[in-house]
Amino acid sequence: MCLVIWLVTVLIIDAYLIKERRDYPSLINMAGKQRMLSQKAAFLTLARQTNQTADSDLKSAIDLMVENQAYLLTQAELVDLAGYYKKQALDKQIQEFSEFVTQLSVESNLQRKPQYTLDLMNMSEALQVALDKTVSEWERTSENANLQLIKYRILFGISFLITCFAVYLFVLAKPLHLSIVTANLKDHAINRFKRLFDYSHEGLLILDKDWHVVHANTAAKRVSNAFNSDSSMEHFWHEKINLKLKGKILSALDSVGRWEGEVFSNDEKTTYLHVSIIQVMDSNNQLDFYGAVMRNITDVREKEEKLKTLALYDGLTGLANRANIIECISEECGKSQESDGRFAVLFIDIDGFKLINDGYGHELGDKLLNKIGNRLSSITKNTDVVARLGGDEFVLLAKNITSDDVIVSLSKRIMKAFEAPIQCDDIGVQIGFSIGISVYPSDAESASELLKKADIAMYTAKQKGKNQFQFFNSEMELYLKERFSFEDDLRNGILNNEFFQLFQPVIDIKTGNIVGCEALLRWQSSTRDLVSPNNFIPMAESLNLMTEIDKWVFEASLKVIQALPKNFYFAINLSPKHFSNSEVLSAFLSKLSAIENKARILFEITETTIITDIEKSTRIIKNIRKQGFLVAIDDFGTGYTSLYNLKRLEFDIIKIDRSFIKDISTDSNSKNIVEAIVKLAQNLGLNVVAEGVETKEQLECLREFGCSYAQGYYFSKPIEINALENKYFGKTTT
Repeated sequence: MCLVIWLVTVLIIDAYLIKERRDYPSLINMAGKQRMLSQKAAFLTLARQTNQTADSDLKSAIDLMVENQAYLLTQAELVDLAGYYKKQALDKQIQEFSEFVTQLSVESNLQRKPQYTLDLMNMSEALQVALDKTVSEWERTSENANLQLIKYRILFGISFLITCFAVYLFVLAKPLHLSIVTANLKDHAINRFKRLFDYSHEGLLILDKDWHVVHANTAAKRVSNAFNSDSSMEHFWHEKINLKLKGKILSALDSVGRWEGEVFSNDEKTTYLHVSIIQVMDSNNQLDFYGAVMRNITDVREKEEKLKTLALYDGLTGLANRANIIECISEECGKSQESDGRFAVLFIDIDGFKLINDGYGHELGDKLLNKIGNRLSSITKNTDVVARLGGDEFVLLAKNITSDDVIVSLSKRIMKAFEAPIQCDDIGVQIGFSIGISVYPSDAESASELLKKADIAMYTAKQKGKNQFQFFNSEMELYLKERFSFEDDLRNGILNNEFFQLFQPVIDIKTGNIVGCEALLRWQSSTRDLVSPNNFIPMAESLNLMTEIDKWVFEASLKVIQALPKNFYFAINLSPKHFSNSEVLSAFLSKLSAIENKARILFEITETTIITDIEKSTRIIKNIRKQGFLVAIDDFGTGYTSLYNLKRLEFDIIKIDRSFIKDISTDSNSKNIVEAIVKLAQNLGLNVVAEGVETKEQLECLREFGCSYAQGYYFSKPIEINALENKYFGKTTT
């Protein structure tokens, strides 16, 4: 384009500059003719003066000159001769010569021959000289025109090049640079996307309209086990995607433009692929090609199966877990509703498993649970489902039950199967079960309710002595509701400070003087009136509420201890909770460290609490005695304390349980047992306190045996601290 512009411009300038150069030959030719006429005029004039030419000849010559002069002037106008004459200052001179010659053409003027002929000759000679000079000037101008043309062409060429460069630099360079950069970026982006396509971990495929593989990356080939060529991919695509599935895919693509799903092959090993296919349209919104993404999800599916196993099966026994059994019971509810069938849910709990776990260790406990699960599975039908809910709780879903007798027979079979000890690590472990039973649809029609009511029945079986089975009935549920209500009231009682202390005097049997008291906890419920400790303390222990209650007891006891005489001993009962977590007890002992005569503070511990963890109990008792406080074994004779443990634990006082005192005056066995305990304690250097003394006869027997102290309703029922101070300090009892 630039070259065309340059050529057109050069031609225009050439046309302008060459015009003058082109006209120069014509100008010189005409100027020559003009000179010849003036020369002829001068010759005729000279001839006439020498009488060599007649007047007629002169006249004819002058007329011819006038005619030729007119012609030359006309032609001169055509080639712009007048303009050139004007430039050379010849226009007036030629005009005067032409006019003078024209005048000579008139005959009358010839009469003045001498003067006119002389003038004609002079003018002709002058014109010749001027024309010669002009022709010479024109010849030089013609030569200069050629040089000027070359110069203009060169200058224009340079100017044009500079102009083109400026236009390129300021107008075209930036867009051109941007165009080049854009093109490079596009090429770079295409290369990057190609590399991304080829090196992607996802299997990527491009398919034409007929589903032929146009391109497949390495991952796609690896997924399809085809590493050599696209033909293998072609085979894979048509073989793995069957016609039925392909029809579904095409239907989805036509409706929503994409399809996503799983494809699997049952070869030597099942392979699962996740495939996503989309339509790619062209600029006319017509199908251009298909794009597919493939991913081998075999490992993911295997992990999902493992997670499913973990989610639905117990990791220890391999049995169904809670979620699984609930789903199974729900499914059976649906089936039985349609067929009017019956089935039972058996809630099975191992009796005393905590003691087994604590005594033999958790490793043996886990092995025992595994063996129990295997044995339960072996004695049930294949259609039944055995599950472990957790801990020592199992559930059996017994399907297709025709009568309650079938359930009874199944329960007895379970009991009998575990009569023999289970061998674990060369240890024979004897276990028993408490089994609760609920039946569909008579007891409930949902999985959660069936499990709940079987659990209630199991709890009742435990309450009635364990190692038995119980069918659910509505009275059990009422009992549980009452229990839950009791729990709520107990929690509220702790929050609302509804507890208080009473104090039962301890009497020196020999003197009849009061020597101390035992602090007893009472609960004045806002909804239940006065609640016995025998009712709320076991509940508080099972709900892990004793720590909160004991904190209150310790704080209240600290105030009473500080108010009592320094020689007056004060007995506090320690709950089993302090032997598993002694932080609260340690804090209380720290507060008691400032008390004078620490030996008047007595901590009472039951036999059952001690035997739970004999080692830890020994450490705690030694710590209490080391700080100067006394320790008594409470309810002695009702637990499992051996004589060895009695010596090892280093008690200060033995408290004989009221169950032995009650019949001491009427039953010889009870009398002998109490007498033996008193003699044993005396031999060990221990004091004895008899609990539950209610009659004078009982007191006399104890005095006879040499028992040191007694407490009971014979002396006083538990009373408030003010009543204790007013009634007993300084008084004797007979």
